[in-house]
Amino acid sequence: MVIVVRSDSYFGDYLNDESRERLVNLIVAAKTGNAKPNPKLEPLSSEQPQWKQKTVSAEGLNLFVGSYAFPAPTPANINTNFTIKNLDGGLVIDGLHYAYRFRLLPLDDKIFFVEDINLELSFDFDKNGRPINPRIRKSD
Repeated sequence: MVIVVRSDSYFGDYLNDESRERLVNLIVAAKTGNAKPNPKLEPLSSEQPQWKQKTVSAEGLNLFVGSYAFPAPTPANINTNFTIKNLDGGLVIDGLHYAYRFRLLPLDDKIFFVEDINLELSFDFDKNGRPINPRIRKSD
């Protein structure tokens, strides 16, 4: 049996060891039947991303720090309002997907990969060079 617990692995938020242990114990207690002797183990595989991260200057990244809103309606499980913050020289997005926080990895000067949830966040720029019109789409 493999149990995967989704957590905010970068920031240590939303982890409650007591709740997690209680859930695992409930799952184990609810199992029916005996375990198979010598079960076949299936190796896990992962694909390398098709995108390539670009290096963007701190000044370029700081342009995106702020609060934004998508035009309604938004895709399922995506909040309308979100905030981009600078953290340790990179960007994180707060409030996009439930209460989780994700790193933003620059793909070019106005497109970011939202780490862990396979989305791309893109912007236009206004006449003053500020990001506007955020858009979200599933990454290829």
